[in-house]
Amino acid sequence: MRDRNSLYRVNFEGLVENPYTLSIINKTQHSLSYSIGISGIAEASLQVPEKITVEAGQMKRVPVTVVADGYELKSKVTPISFHIQALEDADIAITKETKFYRD
Repeated sequence: MRDRNSLYRVNFEGLVENPYTLSIINKTQHSLSYSIGISGIAEASLQVPEKITVEAGQMKRVPVTVVADGYELKSKVTPISFHIQALEDADIAITKETKFYRD
């Protein structure tokens, strides 16, 4: 889910930040911890909470920020993917495509 206020912002270091909110639903009968990764921009970093635990049958909204150097990107819009995986069970995983914007 994209932040409604802005598609991107430039931080004090001159890097482009794109905020997202990920909704993670745990449909199992026990709590799970999740890891989140990204692909699509080689030099991008992901600012994400250190530990993400979702109780059984619950949904959790997780704010994350992708940070990249806008000068390294060839286009104003770059496709990226979020990869979310349960640490306790490698079969519980999803990849979600979205876009990264720069000025």
